Amino acid sequence: MGYLETRSDGAGELRQLQKALGWPGTLVANLGLTSWGRSGVRNFLGYFVLGMRVRRQRKTLILIHNLIEALDTETVGYPVSGFTRWGAHRAVAFLRGATVVSFSVKVGDLLKTAYRTQPALVTPIPCPPVRDPGSPRDDPPRVITPGYLSPYKGHEQLPSIRPLVVGEAKFTVVGGVHRVLAENDPTYRRNLDDLQKRLIDSGVEVRGWVSDPELNDLLGRSSVALLPYSSTQGGSAMFSRIASAGLPVVATDLPEFRWLESRGAGVLCVPRSPQGYAEGVSRLLSDRALHRQLVERQKAFAQAHSWEAFLGALRALGELDRVGRNDASRNGAIRSIGT
Repeated sequence: MGYLETRSDGAGELRQLQKALGWPGTLVANLGLTSWGRSGVRNFLGYFVLGMRVRRQRKTLILIHNLIEALDTETVGYPVSGFTRWGAHRAVAFLRGATVVSFSVKVGDLLKTAYRTQPALVTPIPCPPVRDPGSPRDDPPRVITPGYLSPYKGHEQLPSIRPLVVGEAKFTVVGGVHRVLAENDPTYRRNLDDLQKRLIDSGVEVRGWVSDPELNDLLGRSSVALLPYSSTQGGSAMFSRIASAGLPVVATDLPEFRWLESRGAGVLCVPRSPQGYAEGVSRLLSDRALHRQLVERQKAFAQAHSWEAFLGALRALGELDRVGRNDASRNGAIRSIGT
């Protein structure tokens, strides 16, 4: 078994792609829009090499998080040119013929309509093991919004939502700027620096990036996760982390969140407005029976969509023969696994 992880600076990419092209066993590639950093050329080359594997009839399994067609260009937080859209579409088109797994119903539908590709599996991003919170929930109750900062995630609404919540609550944002975007887009960085100042001035706690143990602790001590997204761009690893913490979610009434709800997630979908979010948060903070129900739904969702369950689904597809959870659940943009 082998493991390869891409780097945003492109270091070692050619050697890595040579290895990926020549790998004789099954190769599992876990791909997003910037798997090889913000460089369009490096990303195009990476997808092209994977497409060459497919054409050589070498077993290739693609786990895909996002597509250029899924982006809401007005709220994504960085410019997307027509040329970029064309190149990103062509790059994914190279993969036609591979076995594809989608971590988003939106992306799964786009694969069928925009790429004439039928996903072998559409499933939420696998969840870590369900955790015991370890500490009692904070008092006053904490409302947490985790994940990197981007306009489509709706952080700018938090100063308007906070005063509308009935009762006392502490609002916390965990996460900072997207490292790859901040390095390549000065406008993105300036806009989000301004956003963080406005959040702090309104009384919202901004933690920035924290370690995994710190994030687990914060999720375990929080009462509600608030995701005021204007749109969804693809699969959400953060939602899977939230579910594993048994933390109920108040989210915008969007198809992706409705899909997660239909899969058993403990999510309360509300209208996209400060009043809608505030009413959802207030309801969960005051209705203990509903809160407990969504806690249990989140835990059951995380267990049903664990890494073990995901690997079992891949084996059922005939894509994996011998692979352990630790090999398949590591973070990285590309994974090659010998079978």
